[in-house]
Amino acid sequence: MATFQALSIKRQVYQGEDGNLSVEIGDITLAAAGNGAVGSVIEFIELPIGIQIVGVDIINEALGAGVTVAVSCGATVLVAAASKAAAGAATSPIFPYLTTDTQKVTAVIAGAAATGKLSIAVRYRAIGY
Repeated sequence: MATFQALSIKRQVYQGEDGNLSVEIGDITLAAAGNGAVGSVIEFIELPIGIQIVGVDIINEALGAGVTVAVSCGATVLVAAASKAAAGAATSPIFPYLTTDTQKVTAVIAGAAATGKLSIAVRYRAIGY
């Protein structure tokens, strides 16, 4: 399984005063023969300690028949694998998840090779640790 980085992985994550709801967006264009291969792990965003994730949005072009995408932070699955064969946008409020160390928000491509644009928007609060 190969790991690829979206350009957003290098950006500084905003950490406002306690309670501020913020959004960090990462996007990537997938190619079936490269970063869109089955089993690819896409690193979208690196979050520091003390970030409480409250929701994840997945926006995608039609990525191909059989393609599924799951989103995780560290070892915790935030959004279970779901079909991304058709273009769409899905908003997933989640049970608040607090980062206890620096962690990456990742997506895993499964089911079939993916081709097209994929964006992940993470809604979070900087609450400290």
